[in-house]
Amino acid sequence: MRLIINEWLIHDLSGDNGLMAQEESAKFLIKLAASIDQIVILEKSPWMTKAYKLMTKTGAKERILSRLLHREILLNSEKCHRVNSSDVKPIPQNLQNLIDAGQVDSDDYYLFQLYYSTNVDLIITSDIRLRDALSQINDIRIRLRNDFLKEYLA
Repeated sequence: MRLIINEWLIHDLSGDNGLMAQEESAKFLIKLAASIDQIVILEKSPWMTKAYKLMTKTGAKERILSRLLHREILLNSEKCHRVNSSDVKPIPQNLQNLIDAGQVDSDDYYLFQLYYSTNVDLIITSDIRLRDALSQINDIRIRLRNDFLKEYLA
């Protein structure tokens, strides 16, 4: 399965969303590393900026989790498919209309570029508003973080 993971993962790993979320995301990374699944990321995206910033954290747990993310996932071509910004396709007009109308945050534009530029199975987000807005677009498969992790970690 190829996954686009919204920025919740980085916030979880850095402890911003509490200890339980941090532990769940650590378990997710461990399971992802051992699976045939892969994440898809856009180079020079807000997601990558936050991932690199995670490396500067000084807490012991955050440093361990940062190493796990970087060494086992981001630097492993079997676990992480990197997309260069020059390789992304434009998003469909109906999705652009949602962004223009403010129903979808323009900061999430790169997620849609990835979705339409690669063969991705699912976007995973913690943003209920985003999930609800994208339910209007039939060709985007999206799940909420908690629902996905509950099933993935079972």
